[in-house]
Amino acid sequence: MAGLMDLLGEVFDQHGAVLPAPQRSALAVALLRESADQANVEPGAVSAAALGLVRHAAEERPVLLAIDDRQWLDAATTATPRFGGAFVGSWPHACGSKVAS
Repeated sequence: MAGLMDLLGEVFDQHGAVLPAPQRSALAVALLRESADQANVEPGAVSAAALGLVRHAAEERPVLLAIDDRQWLDAATTATPRFGGAFVGSWPHACGSKVAS
């Protein structure tokens, strides 16, 4: 999940408190901010948290997620933007994404 840390680490530090507790915990574990000892992290919770996090950040200013060299990313990292990408076009906020191979 190193790619996920690069993509969302700083945004989580700035906006993570706005997430519901289960999503915040799941993403904190995925970003290695918390121990996974007591939590079984569901991939869907991580994706939902990432979507909520980016959505909240986009309320403040435009957000662009750019991922290059997708072939080097782990499966968990590539699944998260794919989940969120389905919703980006319906947001009233300025937000865009681009994934390049």
